[in-house]
Amino acid sequence: MLYRGYPRTLISTFITSALLCLFLLFQHSSLAKSQLCYI
Repeated sequence: MLYRGYPRTLISTFITSALLCLFLLFQHSSLAKSQLCYI
């Protein structure tokens, strides 16, 4: 699948938020914190 229609800023923002979610999951491994990643 090619994401030509999406700007690079949207993809980079999605990757950054995903990395932040993984970071929070490793820092505070609790169910309450993990549900914050479900946007």
